[in-house]
Formats: sequence, C-alpha cells, structure tokens
Amino acid sequence: MLLSFRVSNHRSLRDEQELHLRPAYDKERPAVPVAAIFGANAAGKSNVLDALSFMRSAVLHSHAGWDPHGGVPRRAFKLDPASLVDTSGFAVDLLLDGVRYAYGFTVDDERVREEWLYAYPKGRRRVLLERKDDEFEFGPTLSGPKSLVAEATRPNSLCLTTGVQSRLEQFLPVYDWFRKGLRFADQEGRAWRRKRTIEMLSSSGKAGQIMDLLRAADLGITAVLVEEESESPEELTARMDALRAEQLANRAKIDQTLVELSVAPDEERRRALNEELRSLESRSAALARQLFDLRERFRRPPKIFFLHGDPSAPFEFEEESRGTQALFDLLGLTLEAIDAGAALVVDEIDSSLHSHLTAQLVKLFRNPESNPKGAQLIFTTHDATLLGPLFGEEVLARDEIWFIEKGRDGASTLYPLTDFRPRKVENRERRYLGGAYGAVPFLNEEDFVAAVIGRREAGDRG
Repeated sequence: MLLSFRVSNHRSLRDEQELHLRPAYDKERPAVPVAAIFGANAAGKSNVLDALSFMRSAVLHSHAGWDPHGGVPRRAFKLDPASLVDTSGFAVDLLLDGVRYAYGFTVDDERVREEWLYAYPKGRRRVLLERKDDEFEFGPTLSGPKSLVAEATRPNSLCLTTGVQSRLEQFLPVYDWFRKGLRFADQEGRAWRRKRTIEMLSSSGKAGQIMDLLRAADLGITAVLVEEESESPEELTARMDALRAEQLANRAKIDQTLVELSVAPDEERRRALNEELRSLESRSAALARQLFDLRERFRRPPKIFFLHGDPSAPFEFEEESRGTQALFDLLGLTLEAIDAGAALVVDEIDSSLHSHLTAQLVKLFRNPESNPKGAQLIFTTHDATLLGPLFGEEVLARDEIWFIEKGRDGASTLYPLTDFRPRKVENRERRYLGGAYGAVPFLNEEDFVAAVIGRREAGDRG
C-alpha cells in the first residue's frame, strides 16, 4: 500500500512535490484508496504519474536493462540551467504486510548519488541500506552477501535491484511492490489491456464479474463472444522457437557460404556459391516474416463480439462506442488490481468514459466490500463532475482530491484540496470551475477569436 510518493527535478516537477495518501480525516485507515489529480492541460498531471513510472522502471531494470556506460536516463527540468546539473529525487513510503518501509534514491545524468531503505517494524526505524555514491552501509540486521552486492552494483544502477538478484531477502518486499503491487494501465498499450480482460472472460472464476460489470454499466450488452485463436499460446510459442532455431541454422549456413566464397578456386564455383547465398538470404527473409506474423498473432487479443439482445446480430469490438471500448479495456486490469491489493495508475481515466462510468470505477476502490485487500487507484482527470456528488453520493472524499498548477516559470506545483480546509458540504465542482482552488486554465475568448480572424485576414491578403 502506497502511503506517499515524493519527486523532485523530473520534467515540470522542478521542486520537490509530494502525493500524500494518508487520510486527513479518517485515521482508522492507513491510506486513502483513491487519489485523483485535477489540472489544466499541460499543467503536469501526467508528469506525476510518469515520475512514479520512472521510479518503478529504475527499480526493476537499472541493473540489467540500463546501458552500463550510458549514465541514467532521467528527464530533468529543462527550463532552469541549474536543474540540469542538479540531482533528481524519487521516494516512496509503503505499508507492506503491516510493516512500513521508506525507500528512495537521487540520481544525476551519470550515476546514482544516494539511495536508502528503512524498515519500521513495531514503529522503530531499522536501517537496511544507506548509500552515497560508491559508499554502502548495510544495517546490522541485514543478512546475505552484502559485500558482494556492493561490488556488483554499478554507479548507474540501484543497489535494491542488485541486492534482490543476489538474494538479499529483506529487500524483497519493496522490490515486489514495484514489480507486482504497482501497475500502470498505459504500460503496454490498449491491445494488451484488452487481452487481459479477454483472458478474464475465459476464466470461469472471473467471467461472471466482467459480465456483471458490463451489464451494470447500462451499455445494452447481454453477452460477449470470444473467437478463439486456432492455435493455443503454447503451440504458437513452440512454432516461434522452431523458427528461431531455423533462423540460427540458416545464419550459420550464410556465414559458412561467405567463407567458402572468399576462397572459391574458380568462377563456376563462385557462381554456384552466389546462387546458394541468394537462396539462403531469401529463406532468411521468409523466416523473419513468418516469425513477425507469429509474434503479432501471439500479442494481439482474440477477436471478440458483443451481443445486444439478438444473438443473430453480433457487433464487432470496433463497432462499439469508444466509451464501451475504453471501459472493456480497463475492466481486466481493475479486477486484477483489486484481487491483488495493488495500486493501479491511470492517466486521463475519463478519456472516452462518461462521468457516471468513471464514478463507478472509483467506487469499486472506495467500497471496502468490493476492495477488501486495500487496492488503490491513482488517476488524472479533467472531469470536474467527479468533484461533486452523484445521485446524492460523494464520488471522491476531500482528502482524495489533488490539484496541479504550472507557474510562469514552467514549474508545476502539486497540492491537496485539504489545503483549503473545505467544508464537507461545499459545492467543490462549482468552486473549482470558478477558480477557487486554482489549477484551471485562464482563457480569453477574445484572444481565440482574434487568432482566427487574424489568420483569415492574413490569408486573404496573401
């Protein structure tokens, strides 16, 4: 469970910003189940989520995935020369199996500058790791090959990543939260999200939940039909493995033919070898095409059809509205996150979704009965109607609402609604749109009209 996330010097987030998920009013809960970030276009909403995504990527891939000599692929604030040479910082507070952990690091373009990991069993701080450049200090309670981990950790990789691969078991809870407990809806694209929902439809335990949610959304859908792939994933994988093996063998034959061609004793032998080489290269191209086609079949979701009452008139996925498509794509990830007690991160959750559908997705996380494991939903949105009640029921609590605003210097500031000490019954939607909380664009209608008229007059003169 995420208690807080802090970031500094990442894209438009120049100064340290904190997304705080501890409840402001209900102290019985360790963290709020939902955090919604509102703001104008280009204010920096997506940059908050991108910073959390960068931190996850660094934890999972810095050791094996980053170029050993390529520095750190960070994105510092560009509009201030001092920020380009300053460090970027990322830190989380987590509650995992009843134990609080604090983990974070700072980086510049070249290397990791600082890294720390603390555990708080029974509320008392226990140092697991403190790092400054190439100096490592491991806590006395940490067991495992600590000196080996310190030697194996490159300047531009995280010790947490190296430690897990070297079996430092006390690093695992935090690492596993980034690996399994933090999920991004946009990580693999819409086709991947759709495939996850379809896989749930094929599961006897989850198909009923998916259908119940689709019916509850009042989309008129009575059934979903899945057109199964002619070959199973295992069969497709076996065929791809066979093609890769043939590719390697064919590549070896090409190399051998090139060697023979370089020492061919006469013109007739060279002609024969050139003909053989053309044949081998043609086969290599054909194998590459076949392998690409199989990869695409393996990756793309099965074809699905929706029934709206009449079984003789199925609708293809592409014939449904964008809202129906967006909801279907998101349902699988939502149920997976709730089942795992994970944090699901969604950028622009209201894209193509009606306000009522977005509110119902939020409600799944806010309701302890549908979310018994404490999953969390963190999202950005422009939909101001979520700030008000729906059918007389609050969509978002006061401490679940955040705003972000960009200053004239291009730096974004993140702040909670609770800073304004709002009354429980005030009309938050109207006050937000009226500018009481900031984070709204300042638009001049005359400027828009003048821009169009000026462009038209310039065209007429031309």
